[in-house]
Amino acid sequence: MNIKQYADDWADDLHIDNFSKGDIVNVDVINQSIETILTTLRGERLFNPSFGSDFTLRIFDTISESMLEQLIDDTIGSIKQWEPRITIIESAVSLVVRPDSNAVFISIPYVINGRNIKATFEKQMSN
Repeated sequence: MNIKQYADDWADDLHIDNFSKGDIVNVDVINQSIETILTTLRGERLFNPSFGSDFTLRIFDTISESMLEQLIDDTIGSIKQWEPRITIIESAVSLVVRPDSNAVFISIPYVINGRNIKATFEKQMSN
């Protein structure tokens, strides 16, 4: 069996680090990256303890208007730190608290840098 024969079907040159260079710009991949940032607690990754955000810790606290604004700012900051392939349209970010269903809906519109592709990360998170 020739491994190279099969590898050509599913991978680029594995010696090239396409991800950190930002060469992968698929909207689905970026949305998954944003979700990973939001759902990974800081300190959770053993070899990269600063990765992630405090989003999932804070979304189900008692939320005041000022706390909501701070949560949005912190969320945007975390995404900016860990997802350099995009520019967030900060004025359009929204976080809607849905106490009746014990959920929070977040919408983060962004533009993929260098491609001028607009997309939106949307996610409902429940406790």
